[in-house]
Amino acid sequence: MKATTTTRTITLSDIAAVELEFTERGDGNPYLVLHGGAGPLSVASFADLLADRVGGRVITPTHRGFAGTHRPDGLRTTGHLAELYAGLLEDLDLTGVTVIGNSIGGWLRRLAGEGWSGHLRAEGADLRWPPVVPALMGPKARHGP
Repeated sequence: MKATTTTRTITLSDIAAVELEFTERGDGNPYLVLHGGAGPLSVASFADLLADRVGGRVITPTHRGFAGTHRPDGLRTTGHLAELYAGLLEDLDLTGVTVIGNSIGGWLRRLAGEGWSGHLRAEGADLRWPPVVPALMGPKARHGP
């Protein structure tokens, strides 16, 4: 699966323009995969698998301050990061997005209901943790609340 890395400029309400680097792979229904403290490489194999097996368009942004990226002084809270990713979804004109997060990415995923509702797969999206991705689960896998 070929992955392409791109940088977009996203403007936030409290902060000037922020350069956001993200990697895309695959076509189809959009998935936003948010990494945790281990950085963007920690979700790269999962993103490849998701794009390959589910056939989706998988977007994996790099949180500013990770992987050698500069974190602007004003970008200090998870709320700012959530606003940044909402801006990315807006900039890419994406709707019907399934958001998957690991660690801090999971926290950001929980914030997704605030301001992202027009972009998510469904209004009132099920934001239980961990997310369920049936195509990646084995026949004996089980998920319960």
